[in-house]
Amino acid sequence: MRKVSFYNVGTGDTTYVQPRGPRFPVTPGAFQTEFGGSFRPGTMSDAFVAKLSPDGTNLVYSTLLGGGSADFAAAIAVDARGNTIVTGWTDSDNFPATPASDQPCRRRQATSLDLPNDTFVAVIDKGGARLAYGTHLDGSGAAAIAVSASGRIYAPLMNGSPPFYRYGIAMIDPGAPAGPPRLACVANAANYVSPGSVAPAEIVSIFGERLEGASEVSFDELSARVLFAGPNQINAVVPAAVA
Repeated sequence: MRKVSFYNVGTGDTTYVQPRGPRFPVTPGAFQTEFGGSFRPGTMSDAFVAKLSPDGTNLVYSTLLGGGSADFAAAIAVDARGNTIVTGWTDSDNFPATPASDQPCRRRQATSLDLPNDTFVAVIDKGGARLAYGTHLDGSGAAAIAVSASGRIYAPLMNGSPPFYRYGIAMIDPGAPAGPPRLACVANAANYVSPGSVAPAEIVSIFGERLEGASEVSFDELSARVLFAGPNQINAVVPAAVA
C-alpha cells in the first residue's frame, strides 16, 4: 500500500492537504499536472497540494509540485487571499521557481556537514493554476511555515546533518514592491544551477528584477549575444574568449 501523509490546515470552509507520491490524482488546469521526477531510485517523489470542498467530497484542485529529482513538502499554510504556501526540501535543479524571487537558481553549496538538498518556498494561487512565487533558499530544508496577515512568510531553515543541525529564520515578502534593478543569480540555462562561474560558449540565464532596461550583457568586458530579454530574465551566450 502506498503511504500518503496529510497535513490539515482547515480555514473554516475548506481543507488543504499535502500528500506525496507519484500517482496522486491531479485536476485539469492545475499548475503542474505531470510528474516531474523519474522512476530512478532517489527521484521518485514530487510534492503535491490539494484543496478539498468543505464536506470533503469534491476535489477543488490538485497539483504536483516538483522537478526532476526528489522533492518533499513538510509544511503548508494559507494566506488571507486563499493562496497556499508550501515549504520543504528539494534535490531538483529545476524545482519550479519564479525569476524575480529571492533565489531562483539552485546553488548546490553543500559542505561536509550539509545535506545536498535546498529549502524551497512556493506559493500556489487560490485556484491552483499558477505558481505565484517560488524560490530556493540556502539550507537543508524547512519543516514549518507561517504567514502574517500582510502576506509575509516565515520559514525556519535547517542546515547540516544530525547531530550538527544549525537553524535560522527566513522572512519572505512576495508582495513587496519592486526595488531598483537587482541581479539575483546567473545559472546554466538548461538546469538553472548556479555554480559560481561560467564557461566559454555556455548559454546562461540571468535572473533578477527590472532587467528590461539592460541594453548590453558582457562577461569580462566582452559583449555577449543576447537570446532573450525580459523584466526578470535574460538568456545570453557567454563569449568564447572568456577565460
